[in-house]
Amino acid sequence: MLSTAAIQAGQLNFRLLNDDRSRPAEGEPTRLVYHPTEIPLVRDLIGSSGLPASANNDMNTLVPDNLYGLPSRYLTRTLDWFLCLPVEESDMIFMWRDRPIARNFDDPFTMDADFTLYIRVAQFIGDWRWIYGSTTGV
Repeated sequence: MLSTAAIQAGQLNFRLLNDDRSRPAEGEPTRLVYHPTEIPLVRDLIGSSGLPASANNDMNTLVPDNLYGLPSRYLTRTLDWFLCLPVEESDMIFMWRDRPIARNFDDPFTMDADFTLYIRVAQFIGDWRWIYGSTTGV
């Protein structure tokens, strides 16, 4: 379940992570991917300067980490969430399966113009280390 403690555990996991040679790996998560039903909770967790669900003036420890929320409607469970590195630092692989092919056709009888674009792409995650998230529960 998404909470301040869960996000802090994910950040600690990133800070203590080692690479294949057991050397410290550098990386700080900046993206929090979550289901859209959790938008109010995420706004409470990372959007306020004060401690969530508290009446005192304690500081929210998640705010200085430059963490921003990214709702994804493609998550299959509402409780799923993931911490990820910035796009330029992550090992996301984008590949053209078919390069874009643009086509247009002008119908002389109806005076309609038809524009189409054909494209096929593939996306992969190369290294699993830079994604931390919820575990699958039953």
